[in-house]
Amino acid sequence: MTIGRRDPTFQPPFNQWLQRQPTLDSIKQRIAVSDCDLIVHRYSSRVDKLRFEFDISSDTRDCVDHVMLVEVKAFGSDLSKSQDDSLFLMDALLRYAGNKQGRRRFVTIHDRRMNGFERYVRCYGVHVLRLSAACPDSSDTLWWDEQPIDQLMLLDLLRFDRDPDHPLQSMDTRRHHIVKRNTFGELFKPMAA
Repeated sequence: MTIGRRDPTFQPPFNQWLQRQPTLDSIKQRIAVSDCDLIVHRYSSRVDKLRFEFDISSDTRDCVDHVMLVEVKAFGSDLSKSQDDSLFLMDALLRYAGNKQGRRRFVTIHDRRMNGFERYVRCYGVHVLRLSAACPDSSDTLWWDEQPIDQLMLLDLLRFDRDPDHPLQSMDTRRHHIVKRNTFGELFKPMAA
């Protein structure tokens, strides 16, 4: 990492140390290091009614985790070529994991919060939030992936109430096509005598 920060007013101690390491030179070793501004995670509820009651009519909105990475660029600054390339790779990898036949699907992982259960995670890739000033309150304009938005839309995007890939669209965050697990008794009822 041979190039210093564009804004030298604040640099975390670890980043200062990183800059002084000759064995991590960006040209000789082809190492590009970028920080991650935001990992936005809307986590599923700890108590999922479907896990215990197997009630297909219960609300499934809180059964799926949602996650995305957001790179924040203040004062209208642009991504460096190196950062743009690294974020492109991260976006492609994250989207590949949750893509099946060109459609966004959730990834199933072990739920370490509740032993023996699974978590369903939808990944929305990497997005760039560009501000005309230092923060949304003081910015005249906000852009989400080069599309102008306002502060209320930004809050909706961060809550996953709007689709991060299509900020003008609201998003249905429910888990669809849920299989009822204890339907055997309901399918094969004893015949009346």
